[in-house]
Amino acid sequence: MGLLWHLYSFSFLSMSSGEYRMALPIEVHDGTQTSASQWLDWSYTALHLFDISVPSNVSDALMSDAGVIVAERKSDLHKWPNYVDTQRGIIDGDAVHYVYGTSVISTDWNYPGNTSAELQ
Repeated sequence: MGLLWHLYSFSFLSMSSGEYRMALPIEVHDGTQTSASQWLDWSYTALHLFDISVPSNVSDALMSDAGVIVAERKSDLHKWPNYVDTQRGIIDGDAVHYVYGTSVISTDWNYPGNTSAELQ
C-alpha cells in the first residue's frame, strides 16, 4: 500500500528552526516509465530519507538525499516484492526506524547504510 492509502507512512520531523527530516517508503522499479500502461520490473523496497533546510529566504530552500534503508531487493530467487500492508518510518532525533510489515529495521539517521538487518 502506498502513501495515499496509509497517510501515517509519511514521516516529517522538525529538528530546529528551518531544519527538517522526512522519510518516505518507496517501491523502486527499473527504468523510466514512458506511458501509464508500461510495466517496469521491481528493483527494491526501501525507506528513503531526506534532509530539508528552509532558511529565512524561502527561495534558498534545499532538500537533499540523506540515504536509504532497504527492506528487500530483487535477486535471482526473489523476483517480486512481498505484499506488506504496513510500511512507515519513525524518526526520533538521530534514530530512524522502518516498520515493514511485522519487522522493524533500525539505524542512525547519519549512517542509514548501517542497518540492523535487511529482510529477505
